[in-house]
Amino acid sequence: MQNVESQNTRNFALIGHAGDGKTSLGEAILSAAGATHELGKVDEGTSVLNYLPEEQDGGHIASISAHIYALDWKGNHLTLVDTPGDRNFHGDGLVALQALDGAVLVLSAVDGAKAGSEKMLLAARESNTSVLAFVNGVDRERANFANSIESLGSLGVKPAVVAFPMGENESLSGVIDVLHMKAVTASGSTDIPDEYADEASSRREALAEAVAESDDVLLEKYLEEGELSEQEIRVGLVQGAKNGQLMPVLCGSATAEVGVELLLRDLMELLPSPVERGEWPATNLANSEEGSVAADADGTFSAVVMKTIIDRYAGTLSALRVVSGTLKPDTGILNATSDEKVRVAKLLSLQGDKHTEVPEAGPGDVVAVAKLKGTHTGNVLTAEKGGVRLAELNVPQGVISYAIEAADQKDEDKVFSSLHRLCEEDPSLHVGREEMTGEFLLTGMGDLHIRTTVKKLVRMFDVKINL
Repeated sequence: MQNVESQNTRNFALIGHAGDGKTSLGEAILSAAGATHELGKVDEGTSVLNYLPEEQDGGHIASISAHIYALDWKGNHLTLVDTPGDRNFHGDGLVALQALDGAVLVLSAVDGAKAGSEKMLLAARESNTSVLAFVNGVDRERANFANSIESLGSLGVKPAVVAFPMGENESLSGVIDVLHMKAVTASGSTDIPDEYADEASSRREALAEAVAESDDVLLEKYLEEGELSEQEIRVGLVQGAKNGQLMPVLCGSATAEVGVELLLRDLMELLPSPVERGEWPATNLANSEEGSVAADADGTFSAVVMKTIIDRYAGTLSALRVVSGTLKPDTGILNATSDEKVRVAKLLSLQGDKHTEVPEAGPGDVVAVAKLKGTHTGNVLTAEKGGVRLAELNVPQGVISYAIEAADQKDEDKVFSSLHRLCEEDPSLHVGREEMTGEFLLTGMGDLHIRTTVKKLVRMFDVKINL
């Protein structure tokens, strides 16, 4: 992990409906950035993001957990979080969105926006997270870019097209970059072919209009001069995406690696840095005064715990998003949620299921720390002295419960200790007891969530339960 300025740091989630290609897009981003040596393929079991056995079980290939991958690209540091699309496993993504600065809403070029698209977009808006859209699979049969753009209207979104496809279905050959007025193909950036020149001009004009309508100053200039510069459009897109007034839209094919280089560049240009995101509300622990903290590497350390990971080698890992200050190994910090002092040993950068030690973490960085006693997803951390308390992250509550018992009575203690560890990793799970009957209950986000948990119990702890 490079030690870069906060201005050159981005963290973002891939969000959307199940099956629309979020993980495939994540793999394509990693490949385009040089973070992986070859394109990981979900359907072939070579994905570095979908690495859990349950995610490739019996042909049912789908993300069941939010996976974090930190990467460096052209002097920038990015953290990608691939979130599950299935409603049974939305919990991880809902928590992560509260901790991150940006998101990419992945839409199917065939089906457009769906229920999962709407749910995750609403969550992003509630977290004040900036969102771009990527229409994926433009090379598929029945793909229709125009219909996908139109479907965004059903989500209350004003699309601002910054890239459109050169051909569709089997004829997809690249994308037109409307912001920079270039054609982007596998061979690089070139002049726009004559057959796309008129559409590019009209879409550039529509883009300028959309941006102008979201900002009074830009609107005044546009009405006076009839155009906006590339930089003015970029600034307007960043601001519009941040306040939800418009959504920049790109397109391509993750599996064919079309349009991904452009997306990678626009992640840096159109999503906010930790500095541009703005200050976080915080309470001064010394005097209880309400205030805020900025993304200042020299400021008071503060962070949120966005995920807990049970690792077979490292034990329990807490994934922290640093909000302010700088965290270094062998440092004492305060869990402001529980008011307990804890000690940070090593800092780990996460690349899927692989971990690399790093010397420090600053604003916007996501790092993991092993064995932080009494620390759970949603908790807030700060400096031992002169600390501040950020707002805790909201953790979704389960909606369906099953009565449970150990399949073998002698394993009862092991079953419940193991279940509690899984609940620590996935806070949308809960183990409780029905007062009327005395039965133990396992509560989760859906039937598939519960049954997947049963499989994880067998794999990770070698114990079985009856539902």
